[in-house]
Amino acid sequence: MPVQQPMQQPMMPPVQFAPPFPQAPAPQPVSVMPVQNIAAEQQPRPRIRLQAPEEQAPAPPRPLTMPPPEAFGLTARSPANVDWTAARARLHQLGATDYRVDSVAEGYRVRILLRTNQAGAMHEIETTADTQAAAIEVALQQAEHWKNTK
Repeated sequence: MPVQQPMQQPMMPPVQFAPPFPQAPAPQPVSVMPVQNIAAEQQPRPRIRLQAPEEQAPAPPRPLTMPPPEAFGLTARSPANVDWTAARARLHQLGATDYRVDSVAEGYRVRILLRTNQAGAMHEIETTADTQAAAIEVALQQAEHWKNTK
């Protein structure tokens, strides 16, 4: 039996590929720089020690002095005591039905309720002063004035 020869295919035309990447130009010789003796020109290297330098002790602070309150135009509060027996006797003579003393930011506030000639009607007096004694004294003076003028 005869051997058959493979059938030959027509050849394809050759394929054109893109041109290769441009090649970098050949390196140029580097100019040689003059060598300097750097070690001879440098200052001597400092010695490094692993210890902080001694710190000088700070000077002691000056004592703090403040001028007295009178230098600022302030006067010291005098803790005046109230004679409550005398104050209650005056309140009773004026016909006070109730009184109240409150401590507030401005000092002390005193409120007094006094009877009037009208049934069920009350007259209220309220004063505020730096000290409790001053607030009560002003309130009693106002109550006496109101009582004498009504």
